[in-house]
Amino acid sequence: MTDDWDFYFCRVDGNSASVFVDLGARSRAPVKGFPNVASMRLHMNQPRQDGLSSQEEFETLTRIEDSLAKAITSKAIYVGRVTSNGYREFFCYSSLEKEWEHAVSSVMMGFSQYRYDISFRVDSSWKTYFGYLLPSPMDNRRIQNRRVLQALESKGDTLQVSREIDHWAYFSDSQCRQSFIEQVSKLGYMTRALSDAKEPLRFGVQIWRMDTPAYERIDDITIPLFESAQKLGGEYDGWECMVVADKNSE
Repeated sequence: MTDDWDFYFCRVDGNSASVFVDLGARSRAPVKGFPNVASMRLHMNQPRQDGLSSQEEFETLTRIEDSLAKAITSKAIYVGRVTSNGYREFFCYSSLEKEWEHAVSSVMMGFSQYRYDISFRVDSSWKTYFGYLLPSPMDNRRIQNRRVLQALESKGDTLQVSREIDHWAYFSDSQCRQSFIEQVSKLGYMTRALSDAKEPLRFGVQIWRMDTPAYERIDDITIPLFESAQKLGGEYDGWECMVVADKNSE
């Protein structure tokens, strides 16, 4: 486990889902000696109508997760969980099936009011982690948006004041970059700077527009830029803006 965990919302089998995943594990996965994906699907007792977890069950679900993580400290690597359709499924990578079964059963003895199912199968390339738990590029952009907003809030920003927001995108050639500039100019963006380098995807452009970096607005601002860059074979590389702090917080 690493310290780089985050969550995102998506759809799983057509249902609303929340995924909490160790993003930092991708830099060292797959881990030698842990070739099997082990999971425990917990059937929640008080899910919300949309199948996600409720506030009423929050503390109990947290205790179950903490107990499971503690029980497998030296036997498995906990990499994430998926909450959807009335269940919460915990995913680990383990070496021995018996150790996994024992860890789960010992934890769940303290939560006898819950039904659960366990699974254990070979996944030496960690396909479940890379292909199921990790966010898509677009979901990862939403995560990064939220992290920037949280950083602004930590400095006293109210996130309610319009200001210049700068964005960066990179392309494999100047023609694609120019097409991007022309497309986003129709959305009101202006070019602040261009940059060229020899590395792949390094025909860069810095654009800006007046916007309000609010939680309910930032994805609508950035996703069109992300999609436009992607269609041109490029990469949207994020955004930043000045902090506008609440005077009462100073």
